[in-house]
Amino acid sequence: MKRGIDLSEFQRGRIFALKFDCLWSYTDISNCLKISRNTIAKCCTRMNNSVDPQRNRRESCGSSKITSERDERHIVRMCEANRFTTAIKIQKQILPNISVRTVQRRLVENGLRTYKPARKPKLNKRLKKLRNEWARHHLHWTSDKWSRIAFSDESSFSLSRDNAQYVHRRVGERYDEKCVLAHENRSKGNCMIWGAFSVNGYTPLFRVQGGTLNSERYQSLLKNVLLPHLLILLPTGGQFQQDNAPAHGSISTKDFFHKNGVNVFPWPSNSPDMSPIENVWGRMECILKRDYKMPTDSDQLFGTLEEIWEELMNNAQYRLNLICSMTDRVTALAAVSGGYTRY
Repeated sequence: MKRGIDLSEFQRGRIFALKFDCLWSYTDISNCLKISRNTIAKCCTRMNNSVDPQRNRRESCGSSKITSERDERHIVRMCEANRFTTAIKIQKQILPNISVRTVQRRLVENGLRTYKPARKPKLNKRLKKLRNEWARHHLHWTSDKWSRIAFSDESSFSLSRDNAQYVHRRVGERYDEKCVLAHENRSKGNCMIWGAFSVNGYTPLFRVQGGTLNSERYQSLLKNVLLPHLLILLPTGGQFQQDNAPAHGSISTKDFFHKNGVNVFPWPSNSPDMSPIENVWGRMECILKRDYKMPTDSDQLFGTLEEIWEELMNNAQYRLNLICSMTDRVTALAAVSGGYTRY
């Protein structure tokens, strides 16, 4: 229980019953109600020495609010009008005589806490409509149907690590060598990879080199990686999924699929939340940061990513779980009429 908050009538009633009716100890009551033993002891002492239950309430703690109800409503309305506004802007525009911390407290009291925003592709009305139509069309697909789809994608991994770090130091040690987080003043580059999987199997991880993945490089990738493993991915036939990147939808790429008998699964634009392979990339990034020392060059980075990919994809149950999640993804997309989902 937070310090400085009065016990409610219900809490005091439970304490009274456990102590004086059930004869529990202060320690047992504290463990049961998650309230400090000292608080329970003081409350029981007041109850034992007072006939008037209202006298059991300790004196009010803290100072009164400096903001009125009208000020509080104004703060909340301004925040709800623009969820990305800051407490500093609100304080400067409407309440310059109070502190920013007071504005922050009023927002928290009204359930408006600060979080990192979810990052999603931008959706306009047309894209939402197309996503909704796609979801409605596949709403009644079962896991058996989704198991006939091979999902593919490319992703870029960076050599730099941007996760927050903290240091324990004394005053005056800010620039001591042991307290400084040193980094190289140059970019080490990225590593772009491509992979595909289905419930039946997966392709080796392919490293995309030479800059942007244009139609020519993409078709070379498909010829050297996808086609040799197509029977592993789709042994009984099925469809190949890809997003709507320019290289994927070019005329020459469509001709390549037609000539090689690859049936492409229709996919809505700006819909990474519907693709289970996006979860694989996220999982790989977490494992890379958690279990591996950051590689020193892009070659070493690709070798590490290959190892993680093989470890994940070699787990048939993991692949099956990803495929089975498609029913929930489509249901969630239809429920928001093509808008943003939690995936």
